Amino acid sequence: MLGPVAGAARRLPSAHAVILVGLALLSFVLKYLTSIVLANSLAIEDFQRYAVAIASVTFCSTIVELGLGKQGIRLVPQYIASAEPQLAAGYWRFSMRVVLLLAVLVGVLVSAQAAMLPAGRSLASDEAMYLLPVVALTGLAAELVLACGAAIVATFIMRMVVPGVLLGFVVWAARSPAAATLVPSTAILVYGAGWLLGLILLFGTFVIVCPQPALRGPADYQVRSWLRGGLGFLGVGVAISALLDGTVALAEFAAVPAADIAIYAVCIETGGFVLLLVKSLDKFYLQRISALITQGDLLEIHRIRRRRAGLMIAVCVSFCVAIAIGGRPLLARFGEDFERGYYALVAVTLATSAWTLTSLSQWLIAFTDGPAPALRITLGGVLAAYTGIILLGETHGLMGVALSYAVMVTIMSALLELRARTILTRLAKQHASEA
Repeated sequence: MLGPVAGAARRLPSAHAVILVGLALLSFVLKYLTSIVLANSLAIEDFQRYAVAIASVTFCSTIVELGLGKQGIRLVPQYIASAEPQLAAGYWRFSMRVVLLLAVLVGVLVSAQAAMLPAGRSLASDEAMYLLPVVALTGLAAELVLACGAAIVATFIMRMVVPGVLLGFVVWAARSPAAATLVPSTAILVYGAGWLLGLILLFGTFVIVCPQPALRGPADYQVRSWLRGGLGFLGVGVAISALLDGTVALAEFAAVPAADIAIYAVCIETGGFVLLLVKSLDKFYLQRISALITQGDLLEIHRIRRRRAGLMIAVCVSFCVAIAIGGRPLLARFGEDFERGYYALVAVTLATSAWTLTSLSQWLIAFTDGPAPALRITLGGVLAAYTGIILLGETHGLMGVALSYAVMVTIMSALLELRARTILTRLAKQHASEA
């Protein structure tokens, strides 16, 4: 039997998870309101430029982080707990230097490439690339603050402060004479200002929460080990971003009409809600599952997966029903032309819900058999979706892009779940034979 203290300790992570999920919900509302105001304040072609620019810089920031942020969540607490602050000091210094260097390099290269494109090509993505160092460093800083035990503070800054700056500006602009002169470049600049404020706050928080020996003490480095470990996180992060933000950016180069791209960007943002929500929950499930794999407690892993599946099925079914019933008026909030994206929104929502149900399997595979099998399946889905967009985007427009995403993501999700179940069955047989 658990005593009162032990029982309370077991309940704390659940309360923590509820707070993080609440922040994720509020963040989604802030970003969605921002998109609605911008879609109504800008011409549809200008909104498309803004959507592609933000998707591009988000995708590139995932790449230049090299998975070091997610790796830090696993390593920094271990270094501190095992009285190795010199490794913690080395890790955060190394991570920030590498991410800053890569972000500047990629930003310059992409901007230079964009400058050589034929006249008339949108320059919004080019402008957004100048923000890449700030966006990438902010993401890394948030993970490091989380690794030092301040998850609520890091999540609040990332989920509320950063998007809140842009929302505040666009609401003000929409109600003032500035609305007539609002252009994508201005919105992108304010977007960057939000990330810059977040970076300043996160660095200040990191100085406060990081133990002094790890913050200011001498540093040791294990560069090869750190880079190797981060690659698995990088691969999954890039694949996820490639299926969400990457498909929006790719549509521009697949000769898809600008209006269709703008509508598809709204469909991805709306349909991706459940996946955003589950990212906050899975951090807690994965921490527990990682220890259970080491202990060989497969029964408890199955229980966790069943409890999560029950919760996620209820959430996903409710969300899909809500989209089926209210999808048209929701899209109409963005503008009259957006209503024609209803069937694309339904397809994207169904596929993303299927992905949400199996997102834990992606990491379970990586934790047991290494990241390679999970990456093969996920990147296969990315390649197939991209191929479909290139082949169908020009001829079928919005529905061609949406169906390419939906079909391939659904197949990928099924393969991930089948692989995870095969692994658990194999591990059960191994433990049974050892017993």
